[in-house]
Amino acid sequence: MPEEIIEDGDQEIDLEAEQKEAELEELENAARALEEAYFDFKSLVKRKAPHILFERWKAGGYLVDTDIMSMYPNAFEVAEKLGCRN
Repeated sequence: MPEEIIEDGDQEIDLEAEQKEAELEELENAARALEEAYFDFKSLVKRKAPHILFERWKAGGYLVDTDIMSMYPNAFEVAEKLGCRN
């Protein structure tokens, strides 16, 4: 895609660069929100889960993605097990 440049007096505005910068900012904001949610979840599990459950999740690399097959629990399995606790 060719770059679109608009002349505004002596100043040239590169619209494609501005769009890429806006997209990057959006991705960075989403990544920050994801990171915050992940650390909040991890902290909650550490406080609420039996030690062995947290340690198994930790040993598996704190799996979140359900597409990864593992002998260790992922975040959804950890949450489910915590929900079944009395």
